[in-house]
Amino acid sequence: MFGFSLPKLAVLIAIVLAVWYGFKILGRRSILNNQRANNVKEKNGKQLFALILVAILGVIFVAIVWGVKHYL
Repeated sequence: MFGFSLPKLAVLIAIVLAVWYGFKILGRRSILNNQRANNVKEKNGKQLFALILVAILGVIFVAIVWGVKHYL
């Protein structure tokens, strides 16, 4: 019952390898998710800067048009 046999050792090795590679895949997925999150943060920062710049330019344009409308 508790003896060593080739099928039991093969199953044990298969289980150990499956767990090993499972953790390896999960680790890679975690690293990729962290890299994606960092890329998204950088992209969101650039988009926020562009949005603020466009808003400021819009306010300046409205102020110029408001000041010039009396002369038109």
